[in-house]
Amino acid sequence: MTNMKDSATTTASSSSNPLEQFVLLAKSAKGAAAMELIRQVLSAPGVHVFGELLDMPNIKELENGPNINYYRTLKLFAYGTYRQYLENKDQLLELSIAEKKKLQHLTIVTLATKLKVRFL
Repeated sequence: MTNMKDSATTTASSSSNPLEQFVLLAKSAKGAAAMELIRQVLSAPGVHVFGELLDMPNIKELENGPNINYYRTLKLFAYGTYRQYLENKDQLLELSIAEKKKLQHLTIVTLATKLKVRFL
């Protein structure tokens, strides 16, 4: 019975934090599996934060290899803007329409947090 309870708890926490399932998968994903995981997380609905995934050792390994564009693209989604995507397309993955839209939305949030708007 404890296993069922633990499983239910894990499922509940995963649904409240969509990134969590990807972080768990990243613990064992290496090489091509890590690259596929990045593709999946970029297009996953409900995932809007990526820093925790960037910190995973198997994901960090991509930063120093021939597939650095996967790492750079994930980092762009974590900390960058759509403009940076346009300026550095040759160093990044090609994004789907949905991924571009997601990056645009993340850019709006990033810019909004940087701007101090006074309301009268």
